[in-house]
Amino acid sequence: MMQSLTQWVVYLAVSLILSGCQLLQIKPVEFTETDVVDVDYRTTFTKSGWAPLSNGLYRHKKGAENGEDLVVRISSQRVLADVNNDGHLDIVAILITDPGGIGYYRELSVVLGGEERKALSAVNLGDRTKVQSVAVENQQILVSVLQHDEEDRICCPSQSKQLIYTIVNDELQAVTE
Repeated sequence: MMQSLTQWVVYLAVSLILSGCQLLQIKPVEFTETDVVDVDYRTTFTKSGWAPLSNGLYRHKKGAENGEDLVVRISSQRVLADVNNDGHLDIVAILITDPGGIGYYRELSVVLGGEERKALSAVNLGDRTKVQSVAVENQQILVSVLQHDEEDRICCPSQSKQLIYTIVNDELQAVTE
């Protein structure tokens, strides 16, 4: 009787441990608002193609061609949403890059969430383009911007445009431009 009770307790303990391990494997860690500022983003402006942000900022000493610091920062226009319809939150963010000089470039950058986080190649939205909003609807990324018209001064883009992107084979693809 004592041996069967011991076997039963051991069996119950092992079953609980194994079921706990299975639960841990099923639930991947989701992105949070805090993660957004401390993620490695893809960018078109660094030699490595990466901007590992810390507190929303990446600075590379003498990373620009003219010898000045290259600075990448995350803008306030960002969204946590399931862009690729896999049930996990993804980061959709606008990065602002000062390559050392007079330009300030905006890029659309996406990091897919889930068990294996993956940063997609960024899309350059232009120099001094003003991003008005970023949203995700029906697995499409909607970016409202003001871009430069031929007659605009460099400071003041006036052409309103709605850019739409979707993810195809883990790459951002323009639906409209």
